[in-house]
Amino acid sequence: MNHSINLFPLFAKNLCVGNLGCEFFEIDIIQKIVKKEKFQDLNNVKDEYIRGDNLCETSSSYYILEHDAFLFLKDKLLKYINEFFKKTLHYDKNKFVITTSWISKTSPNKESHWHNHNNCYYSGVYYVDVHKNCGDILFNTFTPDFFALEASKTNQYNSRMFSIPVENDRIILFPSQIYHKISKNNSNKDRYCIAFNIMPVGKIGTNDSCLIYNL
Repeated sequence: MNHSINLFPLFAKNLCVGNLGCEFFEIDIIQKIVKKEKFQDLNNVKDEYIRGDNLCETSSSYYILEHDAFLFLKDKLLKYINEFFKKTLHYDKNKFVITTSWISKTSPNKESHWHNHNNCYYSGVYYVDVHKNCGDILFNTFTPDFFALEASKTNQYNSRMFSIPVENDRIILFPSQIYHKISKNNSNKDRYCIAFNIMPVGKIGTNDSCLIYNL
């Protein structure tokens, strides 16, 4: 006898994966720009990053999408972001903006540590120059699991850690509090992506918990 099972991912963390739709010549332009950027070792960034060996690098600027050369990319990202929040999540009473943005460079044999992002609502990554085995993006709950059951097959319903493969022009949006990291780059090429944080603009909340945020 087959039983009907309806599964609801109740109170799920909404993670969006898609393609931005940049043309090949646009991706080529972005790739050339990011490779000219000045980078800093994450070990030298105070108060935010955990020190360790073989960590990836980040651009010296945390407002990279404000540069004139990236304005066309910022416009595309904002269009995608606002469509996701308004058409998928139906948060259509607010506008969503990018606050900080930076380039992440992961050289061969390097990776990032587990981290999340403070003082923002959602975070995102756009992949501009990635290759086979250059490192997926990993997500982890790090919440207590009182019954550590072993699953014969892992999926989005039973996993405590989830891996998403990267590819050029892929965009991923996720709640900023989710811990994530870049896995080790096992290729012989550098891995480049543009990361950014997002905030809603306008009225947020009601009554004594109301906030008017205008950037």
